[in-house]
Amino acid sequence: MSQPALSPKAHGGAEVFECARAFLGIARELYNASSVCMGLEGHVAHLLANYAGEDRALLIRELQHIDTLNQLLVALSSYASVLGSQCISGATLDIDGASREMGLARVSERLRAIESNNPVTSSDRGSSGDLDML
Repeated sequence: MSQPALSPKAHGGAEVFECARAFLGIARELYNASSVCMGLEGHVAHLLANYAGEDRALLIRELQHIDTLNQLLVALSSYASVLGSQCISGATLDIDGASREMGLARVSERLRAIESNNPVTSSDRGSSGDLDML
């Protein structure tokens, strides 16, 4: 189990409230970014449906990248929301537990590695612009 980042017994109510507000604000912004990404994904899918050019495979690959980005945004939004909810409940933050609930193994692994100060680099990144999120 991870070391607590914030214990309500060690901090006053104002700090706990600010912690929750920060995490929930981040969750909301990540959700908004995901909504924008979903719109972009829809536009690219529409282009793909109406395009028969030579570089159609490239368009398919970019659509897959947009989908992956959207999944990461949703997972990170959920992660921040779980941490915000932990703050509100007054529980000690369980960063490791929150990352396990994310559902994306690579993102979860990188978050746990950051917590232990042992960053993991993504070994499956391509040279086509994949994002190294953490």
